[in-house]
Amino acid sequence: MSASAGGSLTPEPIGGRRRASRTNAEWTAATVATLTRHARVEFGSRGYAQALVERICSEAGLTKGALYYHFGSKRGLFEAVIRDVERDIVERIEARADALDDVAGCRPRRFCGVPRCRDR
Repeated sequence: MSASAGGSLTPEPIGGRRRASRTNAEWTAATVATLTRHARVEFGSRGYAQALVERICSEAGLTKGALYYHFGSKRGLFEAVIRDVERDIVERIEARADALDDVAGCRPRRFCGVPRCRDR
């Protein structure tokens, strides 16, 4: 540790280099992702009624204040988890459909309504 101009001790950078500090948007995204990831496990294993905000925050290493700041409530967090799960399902379906297009030479998504579909 080294003394700064104000006399307080500051940690030395690891490996002799200073890490670039995160922007507020990066901290927010990391916090939201961490809470959502841990909530997904909690809701998935215990269900909504038995899931505890305290346990989610403890596992995530964050405060309940952070959870309520970003999601407003347990329900808001649950809704974010549902959106996250929906996004994963859609990505898996699209990946499988793309694989079918490549393997079978067919176009199973012809009338699916997916905006990126090549056969529209």
